[in-house]
Amino acid sequence: MKDGESKPKDEVAEMKNAEIKAKDEVAEMKNTQIKAKDEAAEMKEGENKAKDEATPMRDAGNKEKDET
Repeated sequence: MKDGESKPKDEVAEMKNAEIKAKDEVAEMKNTQIKAKDEAAEMKEGENKAKDEATPMRDAGNKEKDET
């Protein structure tokens, strides 16, 4: 009887391990998603910085056009 009883316990343990593994995979996907959002925010920040740096140059160009 003990062999028959241990088999369901093994199956339960396997299911719990599979559940833990699935949760780990979900956590990893969430971390990847967060990382991607952070990278997108950094790119947006860089884009905004480039625009800010270009504004004085654009303004100078417009001023030059106005003077001619």
